[in-house]
Amino acid sequence: MWWTELNLFQQIFFCIGATATLILVLQTVLVLIGAGHSHDGSTDAELPDDIGTGMTGEGHTGIGLVSVRGIFAFLASMGFAGFWLGGYYPELHYAWAGIISFAIGFGVMIGVYYLVKGLYKLQEVGNIDYHNAVGQTAKVYIPIPAGRNGSGKVTLTVQDKFVEVDAVTDEKVKLATNTVVKVIGILDESTVIVTAHEE
Repeated sequence: MWWTELNLFQQIFFCIGATATLILVLQTVLVLIGAGHSHDGSTDAELPDDIGTGMTGEGHTGIGLVSVRGIFAFLASMGFAGFWLGGYYPELHYAWAGIISFAIGFGVMIGVYYLVKGLYKLQEVGNIDYHNAVGQTAKVYIPIPAGRNGSGKVTLTVQDKFVEVDAVTDEKVKLATNTVVKVIGILDESTVIVTAHEE
């Protein structure tokens, strides 16, 4: 059996790569069928927030270097790189194979970050008038600080397009991820004002 012919290093890295790839495929399928709505591929069934967004200085946009999709892209590429290096370059010490695999994974994660960032900017270029969102309900994607002390992000459908938009609130408590809110006004051309909405 091919599995028993692999060394332990290859087995470990193959499991990492295969598992991460499976999750990435599942994320993509869920987004395509509408079960998850996220620019970085995360779904309600997984980690809903961008984690570590402070690393990029763009946490308010929800485009974090360390995103859910970025992490699994890192693990998938690192796993298969380690599997390949551990099997086809036996003269390469396992420590160096691990370091090179990590570097490849990190490079892929950065590439995913810039790809998602570019796609997000293309989405924002559209001629969506957020005044059409007033009165609609939305769902919090990035938590919204209380008392307009910063902005978060909500998802909703405007002009037949599913979008993510910056949002602020006058509520006295933070609006957490997945909270259903109502758009009550427009702060500027790319930011809406929301309030908690009871379903």
